[in-house]
Amino acid sequence: MRVVGTLQEEDRERFCLYVFEALWSGEVDPTDANWLEEIARLKDISSEWLLMQNEDFEANTHAALKSGAFGVPSFVLHAEKGRNELFFGVDHMALLARTCKRA
Repeated sequence: MRVVGTLQEEDRERFCLYVFEALWSGEVDPTDANWLEEIARLKDISSEWLLMQNEDFEANTHAALKSGAFGVPSFVLHAEKGRNELFFGVDHMALLARTCKRA
């Protein structure tokens, strides 16, 4: 996630696809300590990508945990009055959309 958060558009999409393919095909064992480096070697991913770090990752993670997020995707709808509402999981996106229309 730290790498993905720094990549843009096609690079982000390509990186995610390579990781997904390598893990779901069984080509790379995610329990291996060097699994990401192995994917980079197999898929010819730039070693510079693996050094990239999203500086906001830790702060965003702590903010999400503080707000009660525990599913993906998670959204907090900030209310003008009353308390904020947390929506998580794909199955709640329609509910979030309806709530936004009412707000």
